Amino acid sequence: MILKHHNSIETTDKLLQSGNSAEKQMAFYLQGAFGDDENFHILNGTRLKKGEDVCQIDHLVVHTYGMAIVESKSVTSKVKINDDGSWERIWDNHWQGMRSPVIQAKMQADFLRNYLNFHKEQVLMKVRGVQQTFDKMPIEVIVAISDSGIIDRSGHPESKFVYKADQVTSKIKEIHAEQKRLDKILTLSLKMPTWVFLKEAQERISRFIVEAHRPTAAPAPPAKKQDAQTKGTYSVKYVASLKMAGFFFDKNSSEKKISEFFQRQFFPGFLIQIIWKTCSCLVAVHGSPAVRADIEVV
Repeated sequence: MILKHHNSIETTDKLLQSGNSAEKQMAFYLQGAFGDDENFHILNGTRLKKGEDVCQIDHLVVHTYGMAIVESKSVTSKVKINDDGSWERIWDNHWQGMRSPVIQAKMQADFLRNYLNFHKEQVLMKVRGVQQTFDKMPIEVIVAISDSGIIDRSGHPESKFVYKADQVTSKIKEIHAEQKRLDKILTLSLKMPTWVFLKEAQERISRFIVEAHRPTAAPAPPAKKQDAQTKGTYSVKYVASLKMAGFFFDKNSSEKKISEFFQRQFFPGFLIQIIWKTCSCLVAVHGSPAVRADIEVV
């Protein structure tokens, strides 16, 4: 069941475009595998914030026996995990180092566990007066690369977390089936399972995470120039020496005084033109020195 759909972003940045494409592909596979299955809750593109710390999770799967974090990576060429745990990928026809997405996903898992524990009283019930926590809840991490990518595996343990996008849903089902098998074994042995969600708890926790999502603030749209004729928001500066026979100013008026007067009036554009033409005519009649006007529209 999809509780939070993938939201595409509009960008001209090629890296961001590639990342968005990988996430969209993974969301498509999750939709196809779990869209109608109430045992799996899918949350795409979840951004959580706690204080100054922020965690962005590409895909979160909440199921009966825990959670799984899927970190999507746009690798359409080749990626390899070296024996020392370092990652490399082919970008622009040459090998380039990259941050380990497995470590990245594990950091997200730690953040998510701490975040849920911080709000445990809101989402988990008490059992015999004891508050439940998320300390023992399994959070699996999976790294998904593009279908067309090639994984050059090594003997490093991180290799087991990396799959192509079309393989991820099968891995999630496999994890769920194994947890279910262990649950049955523990039930038959009269032992309590390590962790299991009641249906209502799974729903409540999933909805809580959706509501806790904090999207990145959209960039402010570029300022538009206002229409001078309709808005009339002018800052008008006149630099002049006027002699207009008592019309507004006399010959002793300072440039500052003239400028301040027009700024206070906020005349519409057409009226400014009429006033200025009138002033120019008067100046010409009375033989004033040359007049210069600078009009700045904001």
